[in-house]
Amino acid sequence: MPHWFIKESVLDEAFFIDPETQLPRSYSELVQYNAASLEENPLKFYSTDKEYRRMAASRFGQLRNDFRRLLKQSMTFNPVKNIADFLTEFVSDQENKVNVTEMQNSIRYYNQLVAQTEEIKNKISGLEEIVAKSKSYAQKRFTISQQEFVIERAQLDELVEKEAQLKNEVQQNLLKLKDHGEDLAIQQREKAKREQLVAELNDQRGKLAAVAWKSIQEEKITSADHELQGIQKNTQNAQNILHQFSQNLEVMEQNTPENVSKGEQSKISQAIATIWEQGVCTDLIGVNSQLFQFIENKKEQQWQINHEIQLLAGKIAKIKTEIKGLEKGIKPVPEKEATFRKGLASFLEKKFGNGRVAFLFEELEFVPGEKSWEKAIEAYLGNQKNYLVVEPKMYQVALDYYQQVQKNGEIAGIGIINFKKVNEVTYGAKEKSVAKKVQGKNPLIQNYLNYLLGRVIACDTVEELEQYPIGLTRDGFLYQRFVTKRLKLKIKYFIGSGSLQGQLNEAREELTSLKQQQTSLEKEAAGIAFINQMRALDETTMELLETFGSGSLLNAAKTKLANLKEELAAFDDREVQEIDRKIQENQAQLSRITQRIAEINVDVTWLEDRNEKLKGPLMIQAIENLNERQKHFDSLYQHHAFKARYEAFYEQSLRSREVIDYARITENFRNNLQQNRNSLEMIQKEVQDLVTQFNYQYPVESLPIDLNQSQVYQERLTTFQDSDLPKKEGQIKEALAQAQKIFRYDFLGKIRGNIENLKRQIDEINRVLKGRKFGEDEYKFQVSPREQKKAFYKMIMDELLINQDELNLFSESFEVKYQREIEQLFAILAGSPVASLNAKETLIDEYSDYRNYLEFDILVQKGTEKQRLSKTYGSKSGGETQIPLYIALLAAFSSVYRVKEKRNNHTLRLVLMDEAFSKIDGEKIKECIDLVREFDLQAIFSTPPEKVPEIMAKADKAVVVFRDKNQVEIREFASLSELEGD
Repeated sequence: MPHWFIKESVLDEAFFIDPETQLPRSYSELVQYNAASLEENPLKFYSTDKEYRRMAASRFGQLRNDFRRLLKQSMTFNPVKNIADFLTEFVSDQENKVNVTEMQNSIRYYNQLVAQTEEIKNKISGLEEIVAKSKSYAQKRFTISQQEFVIERAQLDELVEKEAQLKNEVQQNLLKLKDHGEDLAIQQREKAKREQLVAELNDQRGKLAAVAWKSIQEEKITSADHELQGIQKNTQNAQNILHQFSQNLEVMEQNTPENVSKGEQSKISQAIATIWEQGVCTDLIGVNSQLFQFIENKKEQQWQINHEIQLLAGKIAKIKTEIKGLEKGIKPVPEKEATFRKGLASFLEKKFGNGRVAFLFEELEFVPGEKSWEKAIEAYLGNQKNYLVVEPKMYQVALDYYQQVQKNGEIAGIGIINFKKVNEVTYGAKEKSVAKKVQGKNPLIQNYLNYLLGRVIACDTVEELEQYPIGLTRDGFLYQRFVTKRLKLKIKYFIGSGSLQGQLNEAREELTSLKQQQTSLEKEAAGIAFINQMRALDETTMELLETFGSGSLLNAAKTKLANLKEELAAFDDREVQEIDRKIQENQAQLSRITQRIAEINVDVTWLEDRNEKLKGPLMIQAIENLNERQKHFDSLYQHHAFKARYEAFYEQSLRSREVIDYARITENFRNNLQQNRNSLEMIQKEVQDLVTQFNYQYPVESLPIDLNQSQVYQERLTTFQDSDLPKKEGQIKEALAQAQKIFRYDFLGKIRGNIENLKRQIDEINRVLKGRKFGEDEYKFQVSPREQKKAFYKMIMDELLINQDELNLFSESFEVKYQREIEQLFAILAGSPVASLNAKETLIDEYSDYRNYLEFDILVQKGTEKQRLSKTYGSKSGGETQIPLYIALLAAFSSVYRVKEKRNNHTLRLVLMDEAFSKIDGEKIKECIDLVREFDLQAIFSTPPEKVPEIMAKADKAVVVFRDKNQVEIREFASLSELEGD
């Protein structure tokens, strides 16, 4: 732990070393020695480094804190690589950064006012839209109210018009009744006259003898004509039936089997020919019997084909289901076994948590190369390959399930293998047994497989079979119990992974075959589909054909009617005809008169009934409706503020129409009213949406959503336009003027002052260096505007910035000249160009530090050639680079110690350098030491022996340290000659 102290006088020789022990004193011993021996001028101890530094700086002449860093750098003589930092930190005593807090606050206040003003403008814009929409809403409401008035008034006027129409109709009906009464009297007189005349003509006609004969003859003609029409109808029906019968016979003839006798075929052909040639059928009963038998036979054949098609459809559906299962990897076992397996698996799952149940064939696989034994082995195993495989521990539970399911109906033929019992014995398989052709998927299965097949010997020929108790050949011959038989090999194969594809191929082949059979049968069925349209003749139809088929009755009826008409035509009845003509004319007149009288009576009855209704319920109802509508209308509009405007609009609407139809007016305005109401709802929603959005954006405003309070919108708008906005704009003007003032004096002015002060200090250093050569080189510090900020530098250093007592920063000429730069700096200092806080602070620091507007360098001149040190630093020799940095270091000390200041320059002047001038030779060292004197500094150099002659030539004193092993001696010399002599 370091300890700091200050003593006002020179330290004595015994201060650190105890004279008696010749040992260094400890801190506590030093404190005691101080207390005992230095009573007049004791040491002053400091507990903290900060306190000691403050006191030391005070003793050194109130130096800046950075003089310690400068001493540290001179002691090690570290190269000064960043000239800008070195000059601004050590040469210049200006604060690097301008404090922009007040200006930022001013700008932020200004920006805040601008934002608030912008918000007010946005509010005004929003309110203007709301007010415009609300006015549109009010206008639409007025239009709707006006249309409602028109509808109400039109309905009222319609009722007024209806009452007038009813009264007018009553008067018109009375006039019509009077006219009808007069017309009715005329018609009745004419009717009586015509009736009397007809009676006289009929009496005259009845006295003629020819009239009676003619009447009888006409009755005969009417009866004969009626009879002829009936015979014609029956004859036509008979011909149609016979024609259809002939077509059926032709079909039968075309489809008669070859084994039918020639005589039977001849009957059919003869019947067809007779029908077409003569219109009759010979041997109708016999031919019809043949047709009936033919139809029955074909229907039987059709039923048989359809039955076979149905059976094939079932087979096809079944084989398709099998194919789908096979494609999914499911082999088609009998449904009974599959259902039992599924139920058993579920039962075991509940008991053991694992319900795997497999068929034996699923656990077997043919040995590679032994596939040729597949048919024989599967045929030998038969249903055994469908036995169920369960774990030995599950066998008894599986057996319990087997017994339980018997309660729902007998289930037989399903086998469950007892592997626990099987494995009590290890079964071997004979070397040539077929058990060697198949392998189980686990030892349990393999042991059971050996039990089933281990004694069945695989034989290549039938003759070889009798050599073994049980033998089996590839083609399915089995020898067992002294009997040889061939097994059925046309079965489905289940063992092995290849069996699935084999079954699938066979199923697809079978499906193709079944479809071919189905197509063939369907064609055959289509070939006899005609039978559905054929019918044999029944007894009634046979009688109809026998009676009317020949057409003889028709010919006789035609002849009879023709004879009767000829007899009537030959009769002379001219006198009768004349009387009949007069009777017909009078009867026609009577008919017309009677019809007219009936029409008049009907019309009179309707008019009388109509007037009763008009004078009674219709008129009463019309008056009631009118009074009710008038009362309703008055309640709405009697004292309405806009009644006069509504009335004018209504009258204008009536004048614009050629025909006034109140119902049509009501309908048209009602349609427009509905459209306007829909539009009103849309406008209302738009206004409410705008208000909601406005309130969401500006919660403090809290505009009413109810449009009945829409006057609030206009009031708020007026307040913003006439009061709030002008007030804010005035505040903005004041804030801008204040920000501009601070910007000039607290920012641009200070940066300008810092730059000018730095330049003055640099000029002072350059004045000292002027004309001083280091070898052939002269050095000069150079400060120039930084290229990236040259525009800002030009603005800051412009003479327009300072103009006596007037504020000309934002005068017209300056604003025009530097508008872009002013806006950019305002934005940067307000922190607006970037988003993140760190980026804002970095940018503000950059532009508030005057150093960032400058570039620093050392100009090295040799004769007329000038070079910038920053460009040649890497290519120079050690001495060439050390001298300018040495100059910079001395200039920094001169500035920190305030050597050139006229006041407050009573300061420390100490400069310490270790390994000084290590890379500088000869006269250049002397020039450097002369420069120390020029800067009025006190230097202590630590240097190697080879540099002593040059330094000693200019130094005041030399202290030399001599070392001999562990012994050190320090001696002081006043001159180089003295040092050399010693």
